[in-house]
Amino acid sequence: MRRLGRSSLRRLAALVAAPALVLAAGFALPHAAAAGPTAVVSDSAEAWFATASTDPCSLVTGCPQGTLADAFPAGTLHVASDGGQEAARSYLVPDLSGLPPGATVLGGLMTIPLAADPQSGTVAADYAEVKACLVTQPVTDAVYGSTATPPAIDCSVTTPAAYSAAAGTLTVDLGMFATAWASGRPEYGVALVPDTPTGPANASWHIALNGRQRAGVGHVRVELSYQPAAAAPSAPTPATSVAPPVRVAPVPPPAAAPLPALTAPPVAPQVAPPPATSGVTVAPRLRAAAFTRVSHYPLPFVLALVLAAGAMVLARMFTKEIDVTDVS
Repeated sequence: MRRLGRSSLRRLAALVAAPALVLAAGFALPHAAAAGPTAVVSDSAEAWFATASTDPCSLVTGCPQGTLADAFPAGTLHVASDGGQEAARSYLVPDLSGLPPGATVLGGLMTIPLAADPQSGTVAADYAEVKACLVTQPVTDAVYGSTATPPAIDCSVTTPAAYSAAAGTLTVDLGMFATAWASGRPEYGVALVPDTPTGPANASWHIALNGRQRAGVGHVRVELSYQPAAAAPSAPTPATSVAPPVRVAPVPPPAAAPLPALTAPPVAPQVAPPPATSGVTVAPRLRAAAFTRVSHYPLPFVLALVLAAGAMVLARMFTKEIDVTDVS
């Protein structure tokens, strides 16, 4: 059996790898980011609420002195789970006013930095399981630590908020939310809530996030891809009005002058012959027509006859025999 050399093996490997690369590219295309211009914006409204059914003193940080807002640094947002139950949630509304008027959001990525300082309240962040849900009611900006009923959310439209310990951030893919907004759902932003069914049973954790009003730290960053508004159709060019052709009435030809009436030529009066004189015989008058026949021959004809006669005379003179007898 013939063994394949290294060059043959390389060719065979290339032939096998090429279809695999094509298939991989085909699978990757549907998951590629939506094409279109991008814009980086912040959030236009943010708030956090303690769950109404949760005693504020049951938060991971313990029972704070005063209100919940006083227990944490100003401008921070919070998401917490206490014994597997939701203890706090936060709301973030992307600032879509930074997009061109009429633009449609196709997708995006929201990056929320965690507050790393110890007094912010972050505890056991590695155990945190957070998801983002669609908000269906307006969010009032700068509500911190309220125990009132939070704005309603719809967690049938949801995506995980991925936690990165190395970057110290939560990342939310906004693709599903963009689809909901494009279908007519209100653009009230997203809510970050504990994903309690997926987390460890009876887990307690607390993460603090930097809001846009906290100075000296990184803030929420939202990178959006969008489709610009369709250009309004240009107004049709008004048709140039063409004046209808002017119909010119036909001009009748001028009337012909009447032809003069034809009249018969005048007839010369007949002169009666003079009465006959008795005893005198009158010779009949010669008709002039007998003498007018000569004038019927034109002058060229007469000249031709004269020339012919002259030619005959000359011919006779030159052709006559000459008598050469000696006269002397």
